[in-house]
Amino acid sequence: VAGGDAQLLEEAERLLALASVSRFGLAPVHVPVDAPWERLREVREPLRLSLFPCEPGPLAWRDLDALGPATWSTTLSTPDVSRLAPLPAGDWLLEARSTITPWRGVRRVLVSDLQALALTQDGWIALAAFDRDGPATAQWELRRSAARVLRGELEARPALVHVEGLSAGGTDYGELRLRGARGTAWLGTRQLGTVQHDRERWLSHVMLDRPIFRPGETVFGRIVLRSCAWEGEGLASVPSSTTAADVNAVVVVTSDSLGERRLPARTDTFGHAPFSFVIPAEAAPDERFEFALELPEHDERGEPLRLPAGPLCSVANFRRQAVHVVIDAPATVTPELASVDVSVGVSWASGGPAANLDVKATVERDDAAERVQQLALQTDATGRATLRVPVANTSTHRVDVRFSVTGPDGKQLLESRRLTIEPPRGEAEALAPAAWLSRAVPELEFGSAVVGAPCPVRLRGRPGEQVLVVIGRSARARVQLVELDPQGLATIDERVLRSDWPRFDVAAATVAGTVTDSVPVRLKEVQALELELPASAEPGQDTTLRALRAAPGALVTFAVVDERIFELAEDRTVDPESALRPSLPNWTWSRFHTPVTTTPAALLESLLSCGRLPQLDWTRDLSETSISAAGSGGSPRPEAAVRSRFCPTANFATVIADEQGNATTTFRLPDDLTRWRVTAVAIAPDGSGGIVRSTFASGQPLTAEPLVPRGLRAGDEFELPISVDRSVRARGSDAVRLRSAMLGDALVVDREQVELDVEAGRAVTTSVPVRAVAAGETTLRLDVELGAFADRSERTLVVGADRVARRLTAVASGVGEVAVQVPEGASPDATVELDVLQGGADAWRLLEADLASYPYGCAEQTLARLLPRLALLKAAKAHGEPAPVIDPEFAKRLRAGLAHLRTLQPDSSGEFAFWPGEPPNVGISALVHHGLAVLRDAGFDLDETGLALPRRSRPSPLLQSTEGHEVDAEFVLAAERLAGLLRLDPRDDSARSQLQSAVANVSALPAGLCARMGLALSAAGDRAGALECQRRLQDVLLPNLAPDGFPGEDPLAVQALRLELELALGATALDAQRATADLLLACLAGE
Repeated sequence: VAGGDAQLLEEAERLLALASVSRFGLAPVHVPVDAPWERLREVREPLRLSLFPCEPGPLAWRDLDALGPATWSTTLSTPDVSRLAPLPAGDWLLEARSTITPWRGVRRVLVSDLQALALTQDGWIALAAFDRDGPATAQWELRRSAARVLRGELEARPALVHVEGLSAGGTDYGELRLRGARGTAWLGTRQLGTVQHDRERWLSHVMLDRPIFRPGETVFGRIVLRSCAWEGEGLASVPSSTTAADVNAVVVVTSDSLGERRLPARTDTFGHAPFSFVIPAEAAPDERFEFALELPEHDERGEPLRLPAGPLCSVANFRRQAVHVVIDAPATVTPELASVDVSVGVSWASGGPAANLDVKATVERDDAAERVQQLALQTDATGRATLRVPVANTSTHRVDVRFSVTGPDGKQLLESRRLTIEPPRGEAEALAPAAWLSRAVPELEFGSAVVGAPCPVRLRGRPGEQVLVVIGRSARARVQLVELDPQGLATIDERVLRSDWPRFDVAAATVAGTVTDSVPVRLKEVQALELELPASAEPGQDTTLRALRAAPGALVTFAVVDERIFELAEDRTVDPESALRPSLPNWTWSRFHTPVTTTPAALLESLLSCGRLPQLDWTRDLSETSISAAGSGGSPRPEAAVRSRFCPTANFATVIADEQGNATTTFRLPDDLTRWRVTAVAIAPDGSGGIVRSTFASGQPLTAEPLVPRGLRAGDEFELPISVDRSVRARGSDAVRLRSAMLGDALVVDREQVELDVEAGRAVTTSVPVRAVAAGETTLRLDVELGAFADRSERTLVVGADRVARRLTAVASGVGEVAVQVPEGASPDATVELDVLQGGADAWRLLEADLASYPYGCAEQTLARLLPRLALLKAAKAHGEPAPVIDPEFAKRLRAGLAHLRTLQPDSSGEFAFWPGEPPNVGISALVHHGLAVLRDAGFDLDETGLALPRRSRPSPLLQSTEGHEVDAEFVLAAERLAGLLRLDPRDDSARSQLQSAVANVSALPAGLCARMGLALSAAGDRAGALECQRRLQDVLLPNLAPDGFPGEDPLAVQALRLELELALGATALDAQRATADLLLACLAGE
């Protein structure tokens, strides 16, 4: 100043004036004309309010220098603003200046009764203007960044405007200005451009017979191919598809064991081609097979065009991972912490900690892309590795931590965790959106969309709000302005056009934001596909299936597969309606920036903090940010045919529907006794399609079904369970003769003939001892006869060589150095797999995990999935200790198990079947009753399980005399039933007295039954009777006297029951510990 540099002084004053702006919003907000002032929450310093006239649209910083004099000013010193006049109509900059500090705040405001909405897509703009009375007329002006201005007149209804001269990719920008009788409106900058998308030229549907296979099995599949043509440009183009006949395609199958297998497939006149291949014998468990269709043309890179179909099948797998990885870290972190520890815990599949494993950790922050660190860690003796992430004094808001653990099998397991760092409290309050910024976005609901029919579009939002609705794409869109009723609802019935196919797109915009959604379009109304199946069928009989209500001339593919397959893997058949619908880019209608509507008081309060203009460290832009939304007969067969054709796929065929839309396939059922799932996929000549699934059962009056082991090796000895099922149609006496034989040298049956008593409508399970004496193939022959009824079957069993893969197991326990005896018969060249378990808890977790993932669904295994955890809850309750937490996984397992048990109850008698669809089984029912008693003792209310509980026992005596009573199958099952009833209801005096009589008068009780009787008597308060049962169990185990091979007499089960009885009678801690260790080793040594 002393030097007279007035220009420099003026520039300094200008910069100081700009620096004094501590609160600003340069994008406009909207205030209705005559909007009254409301009382402010607080004012702590006198304020000078001024309005400066502006050009429409947002301001830049340099525009603050060019503002003219204020045309409206007032001083405000109290929160009472009721005497202030409404803000005048026009485009303004509102300034609030402190009279005691240098700070000021500015906000861009548009005072008008005219509002507008606009959406743009592919060079088209849907535009609507309205005021408080509804749709309004206005002059509109589109200003583009290319200095071109487009003008037009908008009538009192929405319009669709085309913007010419745009390029693909959206490099042009535009803003809209409108002027009408009620004022002006401004819509902010939006990127403009046309859309170019890759148009699909081919559509395909690939289907396999089933989703899971074993090595050596054959995969059957078929393709349906259609060509696709497009009419029009950009998003307005309309696709259509036709049958691709006589096309030389190649089905490409890729996997680790297969490599890349190319299967030629020439389509017929219907665009259909079958294919098949064999799963390699060396295919690994869980191996996936990827499918693609290669066509005789090339893509833009000059490579053969391929249509991916995805992983449609895999190889069965029952193996578990070698290690498990769990990350321990908080989800959110407070900024007051200096650092946070993120740990990864690694355990072996057996449950013990995995020490000395290499762990690679990657840490990535969001404050800079280059802030990525990689660290090499190693798990300690507890199986954990920990890294420390600094938190304090950083600008980081999010940290991503990824761990890669390499197991002993070489496989990498990846786990990740995101840490969110909360902002400081003051900053969080400053960043929180003001109340006037919270705005509702409408909701959309659809009906079905069929070309030529109206599709109801339901809107839900704020009552009385104006909604701009755009239906369709690009130039073919339809535009409406809808006002929501007092309940905030509105419905539009819009006719679906052919140009809407394949997707009915709807966008709904308000001043709050935009929501977009779509629904698939069907070319015509089609009836739901139906299946006509036999009520039942016998193995080996000719079976006819019909698919009804398909389109005339449709391709209908039937897949008839054993229902048990889908217990192991889900069906991967894709809905043809989805697969044969061409895809469109996810390019939605984009909303022009719309000024939010607010009140004068809320506008002023947005500039204040705690009633005053904030200092510079509170600076933030209050401009609106975008909000995104987002026949079987029953006659006997004297000469029963031999059942020998067993396969999981009964039929896989494609046929053409007749003029009535019916398709028929006839085939011979395999000899399996099972429930078959029928999947029918229909594809009409116009490309529309449907899928339907249903099931039917195959059976016969008398059957014998073995439960064959998954794998056999030379040297194995086992009991082969055989279920004999007699339906009510098999009339005659109860005496059933079962013969088993091995036709070959690899397997030997030690008991070839068994006499069974099987009542009509019942099933009985027995077992025969089998020895694998050599490697090779052997045919298992089963014959069961009852008068004129018979069932004969033959199955091929393969016995592998002992040196190849026979599993030999040995276990030992101890402290420090533990010696484990090498299993007898182990080869020096055999691979050794070692599991080291740290104590019984790890071992029990391993056994429970095996049981939890067991794939079958019989009553026995359903209980086994639940009882270990229930026993733990029962023990905690009995000892007055805190109950273990029931994790969500077990809660889910418990609900599923109880639901499955309900399916095993054919009636309300309280009895249970062994398998779904079978009649009640007395022995299995007794086992379930014992399990329900454990469930009750664990603290669960049995009345809430939905199960039918048994009634109390009938007073008929169990023993007809007390002298020389013979223990037969009838006695064993009756005693089992009474023991289960008494265990479940200890107040059943009739059951207690009958069991007491049996203990006193029958000496040769089966061991398992004796233990269960002791547990039931102990629960009923008869300690003397329970002690007598315990004394008998201390003697040499008696042979299994239950002639039906009741699973409750398994030696391992008996050992566990003996321990449970000892604990119930107060065994010492040392004896219980020793018995538990013996049982644990026996479980681990078992196959």
